[in-house]
Amino acid sequence: MESRKTLLNLDQMQVEVHQSASGKYNIEIPLRYYDWGGFMATYPARADRVQKLLPSPKMKPVLLKPGTALVALTFFEYRDVAGGMEPYKEFSVSIPILHNPRVNIPFLPLLFPNLFPTYGPYVHSIPVTTQQTLELGVEVWGWPEFMCEVTFEDKGDSLAGRVEADGKHIASLEVKKLPTRVKALGYRAYAAADGKLNVMNFQTMGQYGFSRFKKGVASYTLGDHPLAQDLRSLEMGETPVEVVYAPHLESTLGAVAQRLDL
Repeated sequence: MESRKTLLNLDQMQVEVHQSASGKYNIEIPLRYYDWGGFMATYPARADRVQKLLPSPKMKPVLLKPGTALVALTFFEYRDVAGGMEPYKEFSVSIPILHNPRVNIPFLPLLFPNLFPTYGPYVHSIPVTTQQTLELGVEVWGWPEFMCEVTFEDKGDSLAGRVEADGKHIASLEVKKLPTRVKALGYRAYAAADGKLNVMNFQTMGQYGFSRFKKGVASYTLGDHPLAQDLRSLEMGETPVEVVYAPHLESTLGAVAQRLDL
């Protein structure tokens, strides 16, 4: 097959084939995402209640100000993935954290994330739309996944997403289409599995648009699913701290980079 021209030179990467424990699926690691998109809104929430969602006291929620942490709601659509992974959609609830920090200084990690090497989102839950993604995500990376239905609606100047599971509404999110520019972003993410805290590293590049502290750029509603009830208990605010609109991206996800003690 002829190599495709990509921003991250995806076709030049060395990969290893992984077979799922069930024998149903083979994929190549690192995962190579040729085309995907997503939108995210991060909201303020009560820090004491957010802390209770974290599986270890070593994990400290990043603070907007004393007593106020952050929770991010994100919709993803993976349209073209190399190496045997079929297209899928997902919804994510994540909490920006620092792992085992000496001090937890409010707001500074948001302004200067590169100064905080353990800064990254702890993934609380990821409902996904395919059995393949569910099986491999849990087995290889320890993602807290379960099956769901995700629908998107293009409203012209905004995108809306809705996620349901077991016949119950979890959440809906609508985000304005922001001006974008090509940007490379790398970040780490955390997932708790088998008594350890898994660390995963992502590399991304593509069209990103950002907005901070602006009313009317994003809005959400919560449903009647247990996950929605957990979110409602956090007393999330209505004005987003940050909104990200990313219509077209490439990225890579390797194997688990580290397994830390909880």
